Amino acid sequence: MKKILLAVSLLAGLTASAQSTFTNLTATAGVNSVFTTRVSINQLNFVDTSGANNLVIVYDGNNSTNVITPAFTNYVFSTVTFTNTYTDSNGYTNNYIYTLGTNTPVTVAASTNEARRVWVGQVPPNGQFLWTPNRPINLVNGLTLRTTGAGLGIVSFQPLP
Repeated sequence: MKKILLAVSLLAGLTASAQSTFTNLTATAGVNSVFTTRVSINQLNFVDTSGANNLVIVYDGNNSTNVITPAFTNYVFSTVTFTNTYTDSNGYTNNYIYTLGTNTPVTVAASTNEARRVWVGQVPPNGQFLWTPNRPINLVNGLTLRTTGAGLGIVSFQPLP
């Protein structure tokens, strides 16, 4: 019955252009990688099969909901001013002012942040949603879903170069 509902919703709801490609997805509770390459998403149809409320989060991510930035070295420019007073044997006093500029290396620690959320939706028990953005959404890191329950889906997309 669920597959029939999915097929009917595909025929009735997906109005993407003829150049679009479609793929089926089966999601389990947790992180689900759909694409690991650059894609443009036209529509996403998701049917809950868990029998409970299902929170679905769409990420621009590659196999993960996190973006990890490795540690790197940054340089901080700073100045130090020295004043030197000198009195010679004739009693003349000379003041010398020196300014020294230095680049001090500073290590910036690695960080882990949540990937860019593209869409968040609540699917009712055994219900479905059809997400159709106003314009295609370009995902540069791939398509990853995080769900709180199981489900089936169909994605209308176009590969990006």
